[in-house]
Amino acid sequence: MNVTVRLPHILRSAMGGQEVVALMLPESATFGQMLDFLCAPHNGVRQRLIKDDGQPNRFVLFFIDEVDIRHLQNLASPLHEGADVSIVPAIAGG
Repeated sequence: MNVTVRLPHILRSAMGGQEVVALMLPESATFGQMLDFLCAPHNGVRQRLIKDDGQPNRFVLFFIDEVDIRHLQNLASPLHEGADVSIVPAIAGG
């Protein structure tokens, strides 16, 4: 299945400078599997997105078709053909 991943500016230099990456994944791929596939060729990127305990870093938000994965099944969230995935750094301030 084809999935589109939108990368934040802060990750682009570590991932070849691309803003949007098109991935071809197995039909039953989950969000976590997609991250493994996306990050495999780029040393250190996965550690910036996922904590040592395997949970998403709280300073990074992940969306599938504009729905936060925390409202789905987190890293176990299933993907579908044509899914639009966004990785967004959380912004804090007041």
